[in-house]
Amino acid sequence: MANLDLKNINKIYSNKVHVVKDFDLHIKDKEFIVLVGPSGCGKSTTLRMIAGLEDIFSGELYIDNEIMNDIKPKDRDIAMVFQNYALYPHMTVFENMSFGLKLRKQDKEDIRKKVESAAKTLDILHLLDRKPKELSGGQRQRVALGRAIVRKPKVFLMDEPLSNLDAKLRVQMRGELIKLHKELQTTFVYVTHDQTEAMTMGDRIIVMKDGVIQQVDNPKTIYNNPANLFVASFIGSPQINTIDGILIQKDNRVYFKSQNITIEIPKNKIKLVEDKINEEIVLGIRPENMFEKNEVRFDKKCSIKGVLEVKELLGSEMYIYIKAGNDKIVARVSPDFTGKYNESIEVSFHKDKIHLFLKKNGENIF
Repeated sequence: MANLDLKNINKIYSNKVHVVKDFDLHIKDKEFIVLVGPSGCGKSTTLRMIAGLEDIFSGELYIDNEIMNDIKPKDRDIAMVFQNYALYPHMTVFENMSFGLKLRKQDKEDIRKKVESAAKTLDILHLLDRKPKELSGGQRQRVALGRAIVRKPKVFLMDEPLSNLDAKLRVQMRGELIKLHKELQTTFVYVTHDQTEAMTMGDRIIVMKDGVIQQVDNPKTIYNNPANLFVASFIGSPQINTIDGILIQKDNRVYFKSQNITIEIPKNKIKLVEDKINEEIVLGIRPENMFEKNEVRFDKKCSIKGVLEVKELLGSEMYIYIKAGNDKIVARVSPDFTGKYNESIEVSFHKDKIHLFLKKNGENIF
């Protein structure tokens, strides 16, 4: 088993593009870590530096307290699972899974036992004689995982391994990977741009933007206490509602004022905002904390009027999309909601669930 330490890791290409900036992270033994962020944020490059497939420009990488910067990929005791599976088309499943062991000149009987054991774990024992072209996407992904498992590496690295699968299979494979992690008791480092994968799979999530770590924490904390506006907007589906406004002070009270609403800041939060009066602020509120007028929790003091533009029925719940002046609002409501398109509608929000961000830099005030 292994812990990893990435100390001020930087990656600058020859064209001066700085894709990973001062990446600093300790990964504990047996952790399931997820790097998440938009395309081009540096997450896959970071993973490839851990694997040794990309050179580290500056900084230090340690696996089990041993520096790895100049160690060849094959000597790092890691296994990588790629987005495109990277299977040899002319080889059977058994041959694909055993290839790395054969290169290490391991005993044939040991190889057979290891391959069959991994195949049984992944429910592909019956596929060992087939070639990749005869397999479904999910089966190919299991073979790629099996090829990694048989080596019993210290660290599993996974670069968007589920992105080529259909939605139903992705959900199934997410569960399989979580189960596999618990069975193998090995360190997993997983890269994805899908925040749902990050939220459901990771012990901790590393949110990245433009090569910089924005926040590192467990999924619940990142969702409920985002470090900045980028994290708040990236994590959550549908994404958090944002309303531009300013903070004003009147009669010893502080208010958030926008084009459509004026709400009083809760007294227990005033100390956090008293030095931000007259600054441009973004209010954030998640769709599940919005209520339409017929709900018991509707609060007239925190209401917004607008026009209903879209309804999305998702079986047990419905999302409604509202245009209120320049603001676009999404609310999660009962599936029995009967509002009609282009009709006026009024929604409110849970005042204790709001976040305030500084518009100039996205910093979370509370």
